[in-house]
Parts: sequence; C-alpha cells; structure tokens
Amino acid sequence: MNKKFGAAAAAFALLVVFPACTDLTEVPQSAITPENFYRNEGEVISGLASVYAQLRSTDDEYYNTSEVSTDELIVPTRGQDWYDNGKWLDIHRQTFTPTSPAGLDNINSAWVNMFQGVARANVVLNGIANTSFTGKATVTAELRVLRAWYYFLLMDLFGGVPVVTDVSIEARPQAARDSVAVQHERPHHPGSGRRDTGQPVSQRAGIYRYGECNRAGAGRGALAGRGH
Repeated sequence: MNKKFGAAAAAFALLVVFPACTDLTEVPQSAITPENFYRNEGEVISGLASVYAQLRSTDDEYYNTSEVSTDELIVPTRGQDWYDNGKWLDIHRQTFTPTSPAGLDNINSAWVNMFQGVARANVVLNGIANTSFTGKATVTAELRVLRAWYYFLLMDLFGGVPVVTDVSIEARPQAARDSVAVQHERPHHPGSGRRDTGQPVSQRAGIYRYGECNRAGAGRGALAGRGH
C-alpha cells in the first residue's frame, strides 16, 4: 500500500514540477503558396484543372434553381417525401427570399459555387502573371473564358453582381448587369486548348442578351426576373 502511495505521490510531483509544454507553435517544413507554385507548365495545368473542376457544381444548385423555377422540371412533393423544408416548392412557386428555405439553401449555394469558380480563376491568373512557360497565352485565355462563363451563369441567376478580377479579400459593390457583360465580353487570345479560347458564339450572344436586358436585377438570395 505504501509503495502504491509513494508511486502516486512521485507521479504527482513530476506533473507539478515538470508541467507539459505550452508552446504548440508548429514550423511547417514546406508549403504550397501562390508565391512558390506555378513554376512550370505542369504546376500551371494543375491549377487550371481546379477551375475546370468547379464546373461540376453547375450541375447542382445552378441547374436546380434554373429548372425548378420554370415549367421544365418539377420535384414531386408528397407529404414529407421530397419536402426538404419546402425549398423545392419555394423555387417552383418563385416565393424565395434571402431567408426562405430555397434562399438559404439552393440559391445561396448557386451564388457560392459560381463565385468559387471566379475565385479559382483569379488565383491562377494572379499566380502566373509574372511567370514564363510554354503555352502561357493559351492558358491565360482559357482562364479568362472560364471566368467569363461563371459570370455568365451568375448574371443569368442574379443580374448585376460584384465584379472581381483580383485576389484581394474585400467587400465589392454590386455592378450593373451591362457592366458585368462588358467586363467579360472583351476578346480572348485565340488558340487551341481544353476549352475554345476564342469566345464561343453562344456565350457571346448570351452575354449580349443578358447585358442589354434592362429588367430589374436582384441581389444575393433572390433571383432576377426570369421573363424577357
């Protein structure tokens, strides 16, 4: 018994005399940052791939919001089956607001997903600005077309939106619809690549269509009017 008590006392003394380390600062051995990445074409292409990867999100809430709010698609709701807090009915009936079920879910997600695409394009464009590699003009054009495409989708849903072409994190004012269209209608460097770097005719026509339409726009959380 005395031995057990002695061992416990010794352990307690060690805890008091030699407290645990409180300095938890870590020193990373390496890190990938815009400053030390994009050093060659392979690294640039991997960055470009992230911008293409974000296109998958257009099959989610952008598509759902665009289709369910029209007569092209309906989500059958039977009792609680596919009710989902009423978000599908909210979109179908076009009763959404910034704080309604669809506004907080589908529409907010569509906004975030599209601007993630814009942000990814801006990060890579900023990272390659002062680098030199084979095919830089083509990759730059691809990034600009992809960014314009994300903005085209944002204009389709929200009308005038903030225009962001750099990587600084700050509040941005909402731009007029035609200002967004003009910003991203500028010619792109022609060439071959994973996406046609000459601006697609359909996209250009769409930008003109939405840029010249003077219907009332809507801010985050509410769609612009769907009729033309």
